[in-house]
Amino acid sequence: MFVGFGPTHDAVLNGFARLHHHLRNSMSDRQMGILDHLRRGATQVEVSRLLGVSRQVISKQVKAAAWTAYCDGEDGWRAALVRFITSENSSTA
Repeated sequence: MFVGFGPTHDAVLNGFARLHHHLRNSMSDRQMGILDHLRRGATQVEVSRLLGVSRQVISKQVKAAAWTAYCDGEDGWRAALVRFITSENSSTA
Protein backbone atom coordinates (compact mmCIF):
# COMPACT_ATOMS: atom_id res chain seq x y z
CA MET A 1 0.00 0.00 0.00
CA PHE A 2 2.65 2.52 1.05
CA VAL A 3 5.79 2.77 -1.06
CA GLY A 4 8.31 5.53 -1.41
CA PHE A 5 8.60 6.81 2.15
CA GLY A 6 11.74 4.78 2.81
CA PRO A 7 12.01 1.13 3.88
CA THR A 8 11.38 1.74 7.59
CA HIS A 9 8.50 4.16 7.06
CA ASP A 10 6.93 1.93 4.40
CA ALA A 11 7.06 -1.00 6.84
CA VAL A 12 5.49 1.01 9.69
CA LEU A 13 2.72 2.47 7.54
CA ASN A 14 1.96 -0.86 5.87
CA GLY A 15 1.96 -2.61 9.25
CA PHE A 16 -0.62 -0.18 10.62
CA ALA A 17 -2.67 -0.47 7.44
CA ARG A 18 -2.73 -4.28 7.52
CA LEU A 19 -3.64 -4.50 11.20
CA HIS A 20 -6.34 -1.86 10.85
CA HIS A 21 -7.75 -3.58 7.77
CA HIS A 22 -7.79 -6.94 9.56
CA LEU A 23 -9.60 -5.51 12.59
CA ARG A 24 -12.16 -3.75 10.42
CA ASN A 25 -12.84 -6.85 8.33
CA SER A 26 -13.37 -8.96 11.44
CA MET A 27 -16.19 -6.69 12.65
CA SER A 28 -19.83 -7.47 12.03
CA ASP A 29 -22.14 -4.95 10.39
CA ARG A 30 -23.76 -4.41 13.78
CA GLN A 31 -20.42 -3.67 15.40
CA MET A 32 -19.48 -1.28 12.60
CA GLY A 33 -22.77 0.56 13.09
CA ILE A 34 -22.21 0.87 16.82
CA LEU A 35 -18.64 2.04 16.35
CA ASP A 36 -19.76 4.60 13.79
CA HIS A 37 -21.98 6.19 16.43
CA LEU A 38 -19.15 6.14 18.96
CA ARG A 39 -16.73 7.66 16.46
CA ARG A 40 -19.19 10.52 15.98
CA GLY A 41 -19.06 11.20 19.72
CA ALA A 42 -22.07 9.30 21.07
CA THR A 43 -21.74 7.51 24.39
CA GLN A 44 -22.52 3.84 24.84
CA VAL A 45 -25.66 4.83 26.76
CA GLU A 46 -26.81 7.04 23.88
CA VAL A 47 -26.12 4.29 21.35
CA SER A 48 -28.04 1.77 23.45
CA ARG A 49 -31.06 4.07 23.57
CA LEU A 50 -30.84 4.80 19.86
CA LEU A 51 -30.70 1.11 18.96
CA GLY A 52 -33.16 -0.01 21.64
CA VAL A 53 -30.79 -2.42 23.37
CA SER A 54 -29.17 -2.50 26.78
CA ARG A 55 -25.90 -0.74 27.48
CA GLN A 56 -24.43 -4.15 28.29
CA VAL A 57 -25.15 -5.31 24.72
CA ILE A 58 -23.33 -2.26 23.40
CA SER A 59 -20.44 -2.82 25.80
CA LYS A 60 -20.08 -6.46 24.71
CA GLN A 61 -20.15 -5.48 21.03
CA VAL A 62 -17.55 -2.76 21.60
CA LYS A 63 -15.28 -5.19 23.43
CA ALA A 64 -15.74 -7.92 20.80
CA ALA A 65 -14.86 -5.43 18.06
CA ALA A 66 -11.62 -4.49 19.87
CA TRP A 67 -12.67 -0.84 19.74
CA THR A 68 -9.85 0.38 21.97
CA ALA A 69 -7.20 -1.36 19.84
CA TYR A 70 -8.88 -0.03 16.69
CA CYS A 71 -8.78 3.55 18.02
CA ASP A 72 -5.20 3.16 19.23
CA GLY A 73 -4.26 1.94 15.75
CA GLU A 74 -5.92 4.94 14.13
CA ASP A 75 -4.16 7.30 16.55
CA GLY A 76 -0.82 5.63 15.84
CA TRP A 77 -1.38 5.81 12.12
CA ARG A 78 -2.28 9.50 12.32
CA ALA A 79 0.82 10.19 14.43
CA ALA A 80 3.00 8.40 11.87
CA LEU A 81 1.40 10.25 8.95
CA VAL A 82 1.70 13.70 10.57
CA ARG A 83 5.40 13.64 9.86
CA PHE A 84 4.80 13.30 6.13
CA ILE A 85 1.96 15.81 6.01
CA THR A 86 4.03 18.35 7.95
CA SER A 87 7.12 17.70 5.77
CA GLU A 88 5.07 18.06 2.58
CA ASN A 89 3.50 21.34 3.72
CA SER A 90 6.81 22.85 4.81
CA SER A 91 8.52 21.90 1.53
CA THR A 92 5.80 23.60 -0.55
CA ALA A 93 5.74 26.80 1.52
